Amino acid sequence: MVIDVFRSQYRAALAATALAVAVIALPAAAAAQTPASQPAGTDHNGASTDPSGTSAQAGTDGQETPTATADAQTPGTQVPRPGTVTTVPSAEKRSPWWEFNGGYEGDTHETGYGFVGPAYTRPLGDSKLAFKAHVYATHLRYEFDNGLGGTTEVNSPGVVPAIGLRYGGKTWVQVTAGPDIDREHREIRDESGIVLDERKTRVGVSLGTQAWWNPTRRSNVFAQLSYGTGSDYTWGRLAAKHQITNMDWHGPITLYLGAEGIGQGNQDIRSWQGGGLLEFVFTHAQLSLVGRGGYKRSTFDRGPDKTGSYFGVGLWKRF
Repeated sequence: MVIDVFRSQYRAALAATALAVAVIALPAAAAAQTPASQPAGTDHNGASTDPSGTSAQAGTDGQETPTATADAQTPGTQVPRPGTVTTVPSAEKRSPWWEFNGGYEGDTHETGYGFVGPAYTRPLGDSKLAFKAHVYATHLRYEFDNGLGGTTEVNSPGVVPAIGLRYGGKTWVQVTAGPDIDREHREIRDESGIVLDERKTRVGVSLGTQAWWNPTRRSNVFAQLSYGTGSDYTWGRLAAKHQITNMDWHGPITLYLGAEGIGQGNQDIRSWQGGGLLEFVFTHAQLSLVGRGGYKRSTFDRGPDKTGSYFGVGLWKRF
């Protein structure tokens, strides 16, 4: 019953977010805010932000540089995910671009998620609408005490291709969807040893929505929610960061300092975590690196709760 309520709440949250994007956020995005970064051009990805949520980068065409953002990754679904990097392309820069994203997040109670892959953005005409596509290789791992005197360990590598639309400029919203393909290996042990060793291919749908807002010229706020039916995994993150160095954007490196809150889980594990992030934006190279860490609490369908620390790293590069 608790699991069903948990899953229903997450799915309702995802549906509500998608509705908000369609009905409220998209029209509002037209009034784009001033980017938190100065001239030089970049684009989002979160962790990617589109994954922990990063900062700005420099362009070679003299146009205003989008702000890059380090994002968290999204286990078992849309990615993002732990420590991903993202950037926000300038509204004036209408040529298509490629990005490369990667990230990993782990903790002290044997849970981890990683992803890596390319993403593509193509503006549609002179409007603020853009086509988005990405393909990520992912890996989700967790284990928990199963009540049999042993542990259950789950490893789930996967592939998450998706397409979608982004609307806006320096402030934007994005919705993506695609197949969610996972190869799950579940190993159950009791006091005597392995009692079940099972491998399954799970195919489903991944859904994701993201939003980026610049409340000031130096600050960014990023929100992301994703759900994958293959592993039945939901991941949500809210992060904010503020530029603390290189205020004139003449130097090669800019630092951002921020904080984040993350909620994630499925029928086996549910986690809540919060912490800080530090991002390094290499402006002229259009490269962003981010480190994240903080406190995490996980509850399980069976077995005791676990608390401890988590850490994450992310990379974003625009081409």
